[in-house]
Order: sequence, then C-alpha cells, then structure tokens
Amino acid sequence: MTDREGAMFGAIRQSPNLRGELVDKFAAQIEAGDLAPGQRLPTEQEIVNATGVSRTVVREALASLRARGLITTRQGLGAFVAQEPPPKTFSIVPTDVESIDEILAVLELRMGVEAEAAALAATRRTAKDLALMAKQLGAIDRAIAETGLAATEDAAFHR
Repeated sequence: MTDREGAMFGAIRQSPNLRGELVDKFAAQIEAGDLAPGQRLPTEQEIVNATGVSRTVVREALASLRARGLITTRQGLGAFVAQEPPPKTFSIVPTDVESIDEILAVLELRMGVEAEAAALAATRRTAKDLALMAKQLGAIDRAIAETGLAATEDAAFHR
C-alpha cells in the first residue's frame, strides 16, 4: 500500500452536531425570553440563510424543539414559540452517556422510577383521573391524525 493509499484511511474528525447546536441556541433564546410565547420563528429558509446550515438540519432542529414542547407548528403558518413552555425537568443528555455500562445504569434508573410512578398512579387514580386520561388519549389521536405529531399531547397525558 502506498503512502497515498494509506492516507485515505486516516483519522476521521467527528463533525459538530449542527442540529444540537441550533436546538440549544433556540432553546436558550426561548428560556431567556428573547423569543416570547406565541412569537413566530423565522422561516426555514431564513434560518438556513442566517446560520449557513442545511435545510435538513433546520427541520431536524425544529422537530426536536417541537418534541420538547418549546415550539408549535401550524400548517402553512410556520413555527411559533409555545404559549406555555414545559417546566424544566430532569433529563439525561444522550451525548453524556458514552458506554454500555452508563446506558444500562440509565435504563435501570428509568425502570425503577417509571414502574413505581405508574404503580402509584394506578392505585391512587380516581374516576375523574380516568376521564381526563381518556380525554388526553383522544387529543393524542386527533393530533396524530392532523399533524402526525403529538409530543405536547403525550406530555399532557403523562402529567
């Protein structure tokens, strides 16, 4: 193998996570109040022009913000800062979980907390709770039928 051929298989630098950086910037602006509840976000093309990232990166970032409940989208109108941003919660940052042992530890934590929470909720539920849950399940079904997404409705169901 020549030196030139060997160079083809040199170290590959990991590219920065552009989607994550864009999500972090928007989230910080929303949390700081620089983007107010109900405020319309720039169009995808305006974000592409301002940041230099691809339209795919912008779409993925907006989907992540929507999944977090920080923005809502309206067909033909664009993306808007959520009227009631979700409360800050404990979260595990995927990039902080680097080994199989860490992933297993996270799964064990979730199994313990989520199973106990579900058991307590089931034993303490009332008829009013069941009716509210049924209403929220209907909201999830409607949101999926209308937009294909229901992160906000799913979060409301679990609350």
